[in-house]
Amino acid sequence: MPARLVLLALTVVAVFWGFWGYGLFDLDEGIYAAALTEMRLRGDWLVPTYGGTPFFEKPILQYWVALGALSVGIPGEAALRLPSVLASLGTLLLVYRFARTRWGETAALSSAGALALSPLFAGVGRMFMPDAVLVFFLTAAMLAFWASVEGHARSRWLALACLGAAVLAKGPMPVAVFLLVLAFVWLRRPKARAQMRGGWVVGGALFLLVVAAWYVPVAMREGAAFFQEFVIRQNLGRLAGEDTAHLGPLYFYLPVLLVGFAPFSLALPLVWKDREGDALDGFLWAWALVVFVLFSVAGSKLPHYILPMFPPLALLLGRWQARVGARLPYLATGWFFLLGIVLLVASGGLGEYQRLGFGLGVACLLGAAIGFAAYARGAGFSMQAWLAAAPFVLFALHEGLPAYWEATHAPLRTLAEEARRHGGPVQSYRMGGMGEPGVVSHPSFQWYLGGMVPGADWPDEALAREGLLLTRRSRLRVAGLEGGAASASLLFAAGDLVLFKVEHSQ
Repeated sequence: MPARLVLLALTVVAVFWGFWGYGLFDLDEGIYAAALTEMRLRGDWLVPTYGGTPFFEKPILQYWVALGALSVGIPGEAALRLPSVLASLGTLLLVYRFARTRWGETAALSSAGALALSPLFAGVGRMFMPDAVLVFFLTAAMLAFWASVEGHARSRWLALACLGAAVLAKGPMPVAVFLLVLAFVWLRRPKARAQMRGGWVVGGALFLLVVAAWYVPVAMREGAAFFQEFVIRQNLGRLAGEDTAHLGPLYFYLPVLLVGFAPFSLALPLVWKDREGDALDGFLWAWALVVFVLFSVAGSKLPHYILPMFPPLALLLGRWQARVGARLPYLATGWFFLLGIVLLVASGGLGEYQRLGFGLGVACLLGAAIGFAAYARGAGFSMQAWLAAAPFVLFALHEGLPAYWEATHAPLRTLAEEARRHGGPVQSYRMGGMGEPGVVSHPSFQWYLGGMVPGADWPDEALAREGLLLTRRSRLRVAGLEGGAASASLLFAAGDLVLFKVEHSQ
């Protein structure tokens, strides 16, 4: 096995190792895990709920795969995140094989290495979110479609079946991407039209069968409420910007792309400048740009929304590296040198995260040194960037994420353990932000507890039932927990979070 392939394999293992070693991050991971908890309690694999109310923010696929992992005995957070990890590994394999078949080993290693060490891809690939699964199935659909254009007509069946799975992962967005790219190929590449004929009826039937596995039974069960919530509010509403918590300017994804795909993003202007201009090149650029433009014009924006454009960008970068043999000694190394200096200088003002900031800065400088040493030994840009990025990305994943979780989320799991030890019903009181920046409701408490945790908005609600009450220190005066027919005694406190036992006088 070539040394560079061994290095790639070790890098991929290092990136995804230890994904089970820390708890969930709120809000996204926590709220999906809370919905999954309610599904398990009801024995219902069809309708996710949160607080007993149907929760149609995302489709069903991530829940099904996580429930399957739990049912075969995979424990805790490992079961939740394993689908994302496996999907990310699958995406890397798809990218590697596609590039190797068409452009050779150098392009394959450059493409897969760039994707694996992209901060956004590596981070999302270790989280209980639908995006990594979406990226895998959309990438499989797009690459299978191109294989059908190259003459493998039955690959169109696979493309449309995978597109259906992508719709099960995150809704109708993949269909829009697929159709827009297909239209580009049809309009701009007339020679490819003959190869695009046939296979659509069978492929379309497979797409409908996959999609119907959930959308039909859930629509029959929930009726118009499903259409209103999932189609109108969660999809069309977000497109129109009705999700006011996640609005962003038109240029929002420019810095996201720069940082999330760094340092490989720094070479993209050169990749564009030196582009081949053939049909495959146009297909990959169209794929990436359709995703970028589609989410840029949408009203609601979150950084991970553009993750589906990373595989085509990685392929374009790998092809360019293999063809041009670019070296560019100061691009990746300069990025990490400057970032390292900034982090070292800024770490003194990071408070409890000072050690983490300092460590990230040192990792950046180490990466810059390794990258420059690789250049001195004749390595091209992709290998320099790969080696320069590794210390930063691995430190962030293996030290940064666990340290941040420990500081911000660990007390919640401790309180859940205390609640389980004491037993009895548990409710929460005003756990949301109430205008405080950075404060979330911590739905992951429900996952750690293994049971439903209804919320109370008013003091009399909080005191109406005997049992345990989770709230924040800052809410004590607001809650008025002293006096009257009900009394609340402090059982446990961790950070800003407190657990009371509510009892009623006879």
